[in-house]
Amino acid sequence: MTNFSKLARLVCFVFAPILSAFVLLVLSPLSAFALGNPAGPAATCPVEPERVLLEEGGLVRAPVGFDSLAIYNTANGKPLKDLSTRLKNSTWLIKNEDLKFASTPYADMEKIMLAWTVAGKTEKSPLCLQSILVPVISAVENVTTSVCDAARSICFAGIGDQILIEVQDLDQWIKNHRTTQGRPTPQSVADLVPFLDGRAVLGIHPENPSTQPQELTSDFHSYQTLRFTLERNASNRAVWNYFLRGLKWNGSVVGLSVGFEGGDPMPSFIQKDRPPATDPYYPYYKTFALTVLPHSSTILAAVLFSLSLVAFFWFVKTTEILQDISAPLRPDGQSPYSLARVQMATWFFLVVAAWFLLFLVTKDIDTLTSSVLVLMGISATTAVGSTIIDAGTAIDPAERVRNVPADRETLGQRIKELRDSLATTRNRVTTTDAERVAAQAEITRLTAEVSLAQSQQTFFQRRPWLRVIYDLLGDDGHISFHRFQIAVWTLVLALVFVLRLLSELGMPEFSATVLGLMGISSGTYLGFKLPAAAAAGTQAKT
Repeated sequence: MTNFSKLARLVCFVFAPILSAFVLLVLSPLSAFALGNPAGPAATCPVEPERVLLEEGGLVRAPVGFDSLAIYNTANGKPLKDLSTRLKNSTWLIKNEDLKFASTPYADMEKIMLAWTVAGKTEKSPLCLQSILVPVISAVENVTTSVCDAARSICFAGIGDQILIEVQDLDQWIKNHRTTQGRPTPQSVADLVPFLDGRAVLGIHPENPSTQPQELTSDFHSYQTLRFTLERNASNRAVWNYFLRGLKWNGSVVGLSVGFEGGDPMPSFIQKDRPPATDPYYPYYKTFALTVLPHSSTILAAVLFSLSLVAFFWFVKTTEILQDISAPLRPDGQSPYSLARVQMATWFFLVVAAWFLLFLVTKDIDTLTSSVLVLMGISATTAVGSTIIDAGTAIDPAERVRNVPADRETLGQRIKELRDSLATTRNRVTTTDAERVAAQAEITRLTAEVSLAQSQQTFFQRRPWLRVIYDLLGDDGHISFHRFQIAVWTLVLALVFVLRLLSELGMPEFSATVLGLMGISSGTYLGFKLPAAAAAGTQAKT
């Protein structure tokens, strides 16, 4: 036991100095900041220049007698980041990553300085403070919405949605741009508006204008997040129409920024055309897409509208919803289609589809215009007037079926027989006035029968769609100009309606002259229908 104690004392006596020297050798290069020792003021601090511009690629040379560097917060006397290992030959080559450190309150930004110390000081090291100057980089950094794809760095938003726009160094930019052309009153955060591809979306301002800069989280720049709700109003309708027209299914990719009305937008990393991947700032760029047609809502609306169309055409096929039930039947036993009812149905579905589409795109439910109401009124009045005129003919239901042949397959044979009878009657020798009158009456009857049978045969030779065309445009099997006129005007105005709807994203406004022409066409149609209906009634009775 005694020998072991002697051996232990010998080992400690020999190796303790060696171990102490090794510890001093390892720790001597560490700065006072690395050791956590507070630094004291330096008697002399030869700093030149007094303020250092911190930008990537810059060179900062250490003052004479100092060889350790840190970013230092004079507000609490604590270092933020030790940069001693970044010194090469007493020179610091500034990199962006050197300027990133733990969170620091925004209020302390003006109190952050460079602190030079002497390495290897186990006691308080002399301290040399050097003011810094960080370039202001005012720019829109990011946008956040309720629908974002992080993998592609893209966010989507449409009218009615909220967006959060993150802006860097906003205060300094406002100081430089707060007075825009034509606005002598200085502007503030509350006057900012979004910019889409350089176009100001007027009437939309931050909902949180009193927001303060966030903490200094990664570098020497301040960040503020502004909240906007994308709305469509009278002042920005033209801008929205420009971006929403075309109704692109996947939306429109646009550049996004903020600025003052009448001024230029702030530089932004949210660009319509992102730079190539080789660009050093490529990771900072984001993409923003303006949603035109919300997919789920549009699909649901399309399904509902399609179901209504299918149901309507089923009613057209199985009922007399578009047919004139008071007119003589067609040779196939169906009531003829009514031009007035088809016109009314056309405007009904056009207006319903337009209103539904505008609601999906603009979220506005008050989109009907006075012109649209007048158009629907004209079509409804035409349909009502046509029904009244047809009802006034008082055709007996039994007389409506006179045009229906007993056997359509034998129409050719019947026409031959009628022509033979007509020829025989014409060649018959009459000696008295009574015989001549009877023969003439027979000739008139047979001629009418031949004409009716021929029209029936012609009807069955037409294709189904052509039968409908003759119903809409014809009177007694012949195309009528007044019907053709109102049909053409309806088609032309319907086409203009659709084109203006897609280009302006709004119900079109027709002038009083155009509406007057439509009214004249409808009046002409009703005027010519009076004698035509009377003739049809007379023909059915005779």
